[in-house]
Amino acid sequence: MTSTAVLMVLEALAALGLAANIGQFIGYSLTLVSKAKEIHQSHEGATKENVDREVITKHLQETLERFGASAQHVSPLLVQLRARCETVITELLAALKKLESKGKPSKWKNARRALKVATNKDKVEGWVARLRDLREEYQLHIVVDILSVF
Repeated sequence: MTSTAVLMVLEALAALGLAANIGQFIGYSLTLVSKAKEIHQSHEGATKENVDREVITKHLQETLERFGASAQHVSPLLVQLRARCETVITELLAALKKLESKGKPSKWKNARRALKVATNKDKVEGWVARLRDLREEYQLHIVVDILSVF
């Protein structure tokens, strides 16, 4: 291959790379616009997904409180799991609160909030996954404790 042909191939690859980057940027921008619109139209000032996460997390928190108050002779392992659940619940609810839009909604404010939601998505999903794992472990130990009574 001649040097001209190599340069033409390299230019084509560079153009392809640029087109791919532009495509990613457009996709990310559309996601941000969609999230900003969702936040703007929401009464809670948050995405539907985060509102659902907050409701589910608060329900789990209330359930743990009710179970802890009514349970007698709870194993130390369940007490530890409950404490770890409460820690993750507190962290997750605080993070979700920070992602809510406060005050009078404006398009610019909602766009910034959407960017914040997008950049914190992995962190929030990490807390959700941890909480899901702890809840499953908690449920398993409750079932084992109940079965050991019989």
